[in-house]
Amino acid sequence: MDSPELIGYELISIMLLHNHNVLPALVKSIITSNTVCSTEIDNEYQEQIISEFKRSKSLNEEDSLNDWLKKYRLEYSELVNKLLLPHKVVKYAIENHSGKIEARFLEKKPFLDMVTYSLLRTNDAYQTREIYLKIKEENADFGILAEQYSAGAEKSSRGIIGPAPLAQAHPKVASELRAAQPGEVRAPINVEGVSIILRLETLVNAKLDKPMEQRMATELFDEWINEQVDATISKIWERFSEAPE
Repeated sequence: MDSPELIGYELISIMLLHNHNVLPALVKSIITSNTVCSTEIDNEYQEQIISEFKRSKSLNEEDSLNDWLKKYRLEYSELVNKLLLPHKVVKYAIENHSGKIEARFLEKKPFLDMVTYSLLRTNDAYQTREIYLKIKEENADFGILAEQYSAGAEKSSRGIIGPAPLAQAHPKVASELRAAQPGEVRAPINVEGVSIILRLETLVNAKLDKPMEQRMATELFDEWINEQVDATISKIWERFSEAPE
């Protein structure tokens, strides 16, 4: 559906917004505000949000708040709406996408699990085995050996990789890291012709707690909003004889 706020805009105005790459952002802002406008935030939470804003801007006195509003040409009600909007988005998203949140989380979990590990790789499997035994049996320093012998970019970081999403690692590396305990040095493995030693430092498995639930819901909401934006912009151009080339 065409955005009611833009109905009266002539082609020249739409073209101006389009040429300055602000039309999608404007349409998205309008659709988002219209979508969540009836979502209610309880009074106590509203007061917390407003009080936190005042503290962050050192607007402790009524006069200073009024001066700030005047400076930015805002009414108090407009300021409140701006402050509440992201909180309304989160609440609306959870209420309207709750049935998809768990599936979304499970789909994205490999990219949400964060890992830090030490890696040493060489092109000589025999040499790698010798290095592994030095670490395992002689307590040699992994970082120093990585600096000396590793053939990859991790050479400059004493072998440390991450923290990074576990899904970014090669599947064989990721499998080894999932099976390891923190501090455990794994026996050398061959990955595409390269001999690799791994030591897990930390693995933080993502959980579907409240912050993650909010994140997944907001992502789903944002995808839905973007679909509405594309459809609305198409409708806007349909009002005119031709779309921009």
